[in-house]
Amino acid sequence: MEALRIGFAEADITPKGRIALIGQFGERLTDEVKAPLCAVAMVITADGKTPVYWAACDLLYITDTLVAAVCERLAKCIPDFERSQLLLSATHIHTGPYLKRGGDATLLAYHSTDADLTDPADCCAAVADGVAEAIMKAYAAREEAVVAVTESPIQTGYCRRVVYKTGEARMYGKVDDPDFSHMEYHDGGMTNLMYVRRLKDRRLLGVVANVPCTAQVVEHQHYIHSDYWHYTRAYVREKLGIPVLGLCGCAGDLSPRDLLGTLPGEPDMKSLEGAKYLGEYVGEAIMDGINTYPDYEIDAKVFEHVFREIPLPRWNPTYAQYVKAKAFCEELYEKFNFVSGESRFEEPTFPGIAYSEAEICVKRYEQDREYIQTPVHVIRLGDVLFTTNPFECYIEYADRIKAAEKPVHVFDVQLTDQYYGYLATRRAVRGGGYSALIFNGECAPDGGDELVAATVRMAALAQKEV
Repeated sequence: MEALRIGFAEADITPKGRIALIGQFGERLTDEVKAPLCAVAMVITADGKTPVYWAACDLLYITDTLVAAVCERLAKCIPDFERSQLLLSATHIHTGPYLKRGGDATLLAYHSTDADLTDPADCCAAVADGVAEAIMKAYAAREEAVVAVTESPIQTGYCRRVVYKTGEARMYGKVDDPDFSHMEYHDGGMTNLMYVRRLKDRRLLGVVANVPCTAQVVEHQHYIHSDYWHYTRAYVREKLGIPVLGLCGCAGDLSPRDLLGTLPGEPDMKSLEGAKYLGEYVGEAIMDGINTYPDYEIDAKVFEHVFREIPLPRWNPTYAQYVKAKAFCEELYEKFNFVSGESRFEEPTFPGIAYSEAEICVKRYEQDREYIQTPVHVIRLGDVLFTTNPFECYIEYADRIKAAEKPVHVFDVQLTDQYYGYLATRRAVRGGGYSALIFNGECAPDGGDELVAATVRMAALAQKEV
């Protein structure tokens, strides 16, 4: 049996100085660090196989600039390193740095003119340094390994889209409205756990926790914080002394807050107390699952990594939508005395969401780009399949992939290697509301259909190559 080697490590990726926090529409500036940002890395290698260098990062999402910067650093240290071997995933915190200035939607772009702030490019460089450090440490820490896989039934992510009797849907809508009908889809499911032990003495090396819940408990705050993952990592580090690779499952329509009810004594899930509660809840699940199933040795022949850039159809407007949107934008430019690319979102009467939708309709129609190249990874590790996508991906798509891959256990991971916004479902687009609009995502539901189909094809390839 050929040996499989796995290593874990972590490093600080907190930018220095005063920064603008990304994740909300209004400007938030701070130099206060309440919990440092972290990159946790896992490296998997085997003779004759494509290595995997995977880092989970306390960020809102992954930018192309970060991927390029990390690749540049790793290429200097790892012989024959290729970009396809790298996976960068975000935990989706809302209390971290911008890593670039640009963006199609003006609403979501970096606008601060404060000269004392650490520039997004410098933040990106600092994060890339930390990510590369974590990966190289994990590479050096590789050991011949065995794994054990289990699920935890803990409830973490809840549906955040409320549907009314009219058919209209709203993210974080009021459920006590007389017109409330139902939540749009089910809550998050099981948390996937993989325990990695050293072959020779079964000492734990690290754990992979695939949680269907974004790290946005303290999303509106004015300080730097790694959200609930900070407390999960601290809890497990104290109990076991090992790193936790925290991977966010598909959760575009989920959040850490239950809109239908609150348990007696449960802390506010918009507070530090709530982040600690959820983080330690996940930590306890990791502790509870340690001995659920026995570990087993994986032959390196059952380790495959397939990477593709899949051309998914872009969500483009019709000509009628374009004409209407362009007229609306021109009306706003005149009324609020600004031009495309400038921000007027701070003005109380400015229709921010409506303008953003119109702005993107105009840009996409004039760009006339039919497809987007979408990075997707599939990793086969024994009877476990890891799949990734670069979206805030609605959970239905993960359900469809899992249903197609029943012979193996699927860890689904969103927000990896790039950021293409939300990937909404047909029912969500019919209901409308934030997260299901053109400006919210690069792909419409037909792109989601093709993502599922392409992932299933890649999974078949990974299993065929074994």
